[in-house]
Amino acid sequence: MRFPLALLFGIIFASVATASPIVGGAGVRSPSEAQPVTAHEELSDPALMLATVRGTTFGFSVTVDEYCDNQTKKMGLQWINTRDHASVDIPDMSDPGAAYFVNTEVGPVKLTMGTGSSVLNFQFGTCKWSMDRFNSQACGFCVVNGWKGNGHQPDCKSKPIFARSYIASCIFDFTRAGPVPMPYDIPKLIKRKNIPYIDTPKLIKRKNIPSIDTTTPNNPVHALTNPPTTSPESLVTASRSRVDTIKEHYWDLDGTRYTIVILPFHVTLTDYCDQHQRQVKASFYNGRQPSIQNLQLGPEEKQTVNHGVKAYKNLTIGAFDWERNRLRLEYEGCTWYDDETWKECGECRAAQWSGQAPKCEEGGRPRKWIAPCGLVYMTGGFES
Repeated sequence: MRFPLALLFGIIFASVATASPIVGGAGVRSPSEAQPVTAHEELSDPALMLATVRGTTFGFSVTVDEYCDNQTKKMGLQWINTRDHASVDIPDMSDPGAAYFVNTEVGPVKLTMGTGSSVLNFQFGTCKWSMDRFNSQACGFCVVNGWKGNGHQPDCKSKPIFARSYIASCIFDFTRAGPVPMPYDIPKLIKRKNIPYIDTPKLIKRKNIPSIDTTTPNNPVHALTNPPTTSPESLVTASRSRVDTIKEHYWDLDGTRYTIVILPFHVTLTDYCDQHQRQVKASFYNGRQPSIQNLQLGPEEKQTVNHGVKAYKNLTIGAFDWERNRLRLEYEGCTWYDDETWKECGECRAAQWSGQAPKCEEGGRPRKWIAPCGLVYMTGGFES
């Protein structure tokens, strides 16, 4: 007897929610030498702290890139929701005098650039805040890490050309201001599908099933970089809060209970240039918070991820196949690539790069790739 996998997959897939963030606009004025501000202040506004506890805040991160394209300076942005990792990419914000709108589940957020600056301004209803003015008592704010790469704007007319970027973590209280209306006359409306949080990889038979630890640790969230090592493989450990460690699915058929234990996670790849050399790094997410970041993936480089679920072995991410632009993953000797679906031990949903591979000699823009993945620890009750 064979288990009807297609039926089970349909049931699991039906539980996945989808949404569609929308971005529109015709661009913004080319930026000059303004700098985002790095904030080191702790949260001090009781209202915003209370809103965080009550779940009335909306969090997201933005990556802003200044780069060159055919000797023309351009600016791009990627938006990622904190909760579900939905992603929206704006590859070119270089047209003059326009506003962009990201449609979130709590309403549209308006994005504009300061006149003659490289700094983003945000608006949600009557709530306004800027990337270069940190104020923890405001209805919204961002914490920025400063420019990465060359600190100055890229000079697209001379070589070598250096691109630069910064990443900001942002939050706003959506109960303190109503959403700004979405205009109907936005030119160049760009739509990107939401990347749902999925826990549905392929099933695999596993024997000698260990005990299952389904508890979720309440540890603080840490973004851990891989430790220095001379080996192409290094170990990093995920420490996190509000994390879905594993998912258990049960199915009764002819008196037999079938058990599927799944680790859902997301992988984000960043393809970028460093000192005119192309580099690829990965981030590993399990649950709502980022767990492990800056996993360097050279052509022969692998990273072993300790996902923190007891009784189960580590997951290996890498190496990255530079020629085919695909990522290798491995669990207990079972290997699959992100462009292969329904492998026996796991899979990643099809993902698209946010742009072309960067041309490092021309100061090309970094690109990102985000995919929801799943790892099957074990199944029980199947007939061979």
